[in-house]
Amino acid sequence: MAELWELSVHQLLDCYRTRQTSPSEVVGSCLDRIEALDSKVGAFRHVCFEEARTCAERLENNSHSVDSNKPLYGIPIAIKELFDVKDLPGCYGSEVLKNRVSKADAEVVRRLRDAGAVIVGVTRAHEFGWGITTQHRTLGITRNPWDLERVPGGSSGGSAAAVAAGMVPIALASDTGGSIRQP
Repeated sequence: MAELWELSVHQLLDCYRTRQTSPSEVVGSCLDRIEALDSKVGAFRHVCFEEARTCAERLENNSHSVDSNKPLYGIPIAIKELFDVKDLPGCYGSEVLKNRVSKADAEVVRRLRDAGAVIVGVTRAHEFGWGITTQHRTLGITRNPWDLERVPGGSSGGSAAAVAAGMVPIALASDTGGSIRQP
């Protein structure tokens, strides 16, 4: 079998069904990969190490299974910082809002949680989604994991870089002017 971080969502769900792995193992693999690579790539604004592990364990210990009505059961996901995630930093890529903490989940985040997804962190975005580089002089630079001298695009550059580097199998992004088509 390939490394856990190399598997697609469908492959991970198949592995859960056949008990070849568990959400805790997959989330742990993603968090290890983030820890190893993100200091160079800069995909994440905030990583939920403990919260993600706890969520994966809770899924395993409850009566939920991969065959339940949770289509994203145990799948690690990163959330672009333009979407609120309760109790996590939500500055929308802006220095002006750098101390802001989200008070509630955005509707899409709530639905992802309800579907069984495990949020591993918040990815960087170009300020307010108004650019194509995901580079900020004080809040950090996101780099293309395949060539650290290049940008992964934007405004969803953090989400693009996280998936391209194998830090997560999927990430939430948005597209106004090419943000998820450019990378």
